[in-house]
Amino acid sequence: MSPSALALLLTIAVALQLTHVNAAEHCIEGRYSDSLIFDLDQIAFDRNIVYGRALDWKGRSVALKLNLAYPRQAVDEVTRRPLLVLLHGGSFLGGKKDHFSSVLIDLARRGFAAAAVGYRLGWNTNGDIFDCEGDMADFRRSLYRTVQDCRAALRFLAAAAENYGIDPEAIFLYGYSAGAICALHTAFVDQEEFKHFDPELQRELGMLDKAGNNLSDSYRIRAVVSVAGALLHDVDAVDAAIPVLAMHGTADSIIPYDSGAFLRCYEPVAYEFALGAAALTRRIRSQGGCAELHTKIDGTHAAYDIRYRFDNTACFVKRVLCGTCSSADFHQLDPDCRSLRVTDIDEETEGGGELFVVAPHPVRDILRLTGVNSGWHNARLTLSDSFGRIVLLAEMQGRESLELAVAHLAPGLYLLRLLGVERQETRLIIIDH
Repeated sequence: MSPSALALLLTIAVALQLTHVNAAEHCIEGRYSDSLIFDLDQIAFDRNIVYGRALDWKGRSVALKLNLAYPRQAVDEVTRRPLLVLLHGGSFLGGKKDHFSSVLIDLARRGFAAAAVGYRLGWNTNGDIFDCEGDMADFRRSLYRTVQDCRAALRFLAAAAENYGIDPEAIFLYGYSAGAICALHTAFVDQEEFKHFDPELQRELGMLDKAGNNLSDSYRIRAVVSVAGALLHDVDAVDAAIPVLAMHGTADSIIPYDSGAFLRCYEPVAYEFALGAAALTRRIRSQGGCAELHTKIDGTHAAYDIRYRFDNTACFVKRVLCGTCSSADFHQLDPDCRSLRVTDIDEETEGGGELFVVAPHPVRDILRLTGVNSGWHNARLTLSDSFGRIVLLAEMQGRESLELAVAHLAPGLYLLRLLGVERQETRLIIIDH
């Protein structure tokens, strides 16, 4: 490896360490989990905050509003909190942000900032939506408007981050049904992808990030929770750096659990093709990303109750914040965020000593690991590139050593994370063919 290449790797190493230190900022024992740490009177709840204005589907100017809950600054020493943004369902025809009011307060009592975003509704169904005679061009316009609105809300919240104690680099999207469709498209479908979806959308409705308000503040979507949702566009390359938690029932007649037409409408009008939870998580995993799938056998469109959804959402968010997200399938999971062992990067934890050694190093074509601690034997391993994308997953399954082929990976700096039964260990490695 040339000196200039090594210098570049060291620069990336510093950036990676800073990235993971920032992630560890929110990896706090007891907070952002299934436990309530604040009383009701310690929570601020601001209703109907106007985050922008835009024209609805009939050309009328409407105010775009959101509700926001967060711990009061007088009782909370944390000034930069992860933000959960909630998007309601309703087939892009109905639903209200106010349906999430009690949930927002509950999430704020766990230490989060939490917002419920209202977005523009309406499209031409040509009668009953289930008659399968809707105008699909108008439906695509409705979807595009919702994504414009969600992005406008995120810009607004990023601009107001200091006022509300929000970390704009730690934003999590949650959506149910149409709200999940909006969340997934906000995270995974950019302007160019929307052009392939429908080339007329940008011309008719403007740019994704130029509607609702004139703000340009940046933010980072860390993960998406999709309940009975789908991508209504077969995106070639889902951003595997954004983890997804998907919950879905196999008997959903509105959005397919795997793939198929939205509302199962094939005639007289073929509705948009949908990648449901099973197809979406397969796609993310195939690209090395983290995707957690909860499947309710014979479950309908409302397969999981509200408590199950948000307790598991909180624990999933905690795993992402602590760098322990891993792909897994569940039918029913009792959430227990307290089972997580929270440690900082490279910090020795209870039990002492390293979990494993890597030799030789730098790594060439084979990554060889040997366990030196009993915590190794049932551990899970992830290898991430300098962009945070998971490029390799493995499980130890009782073995004392492991060899993994890495010849297909580009030379560079990678982050190796091993999650044991009671602890985790993370270190930087160099692959140099």
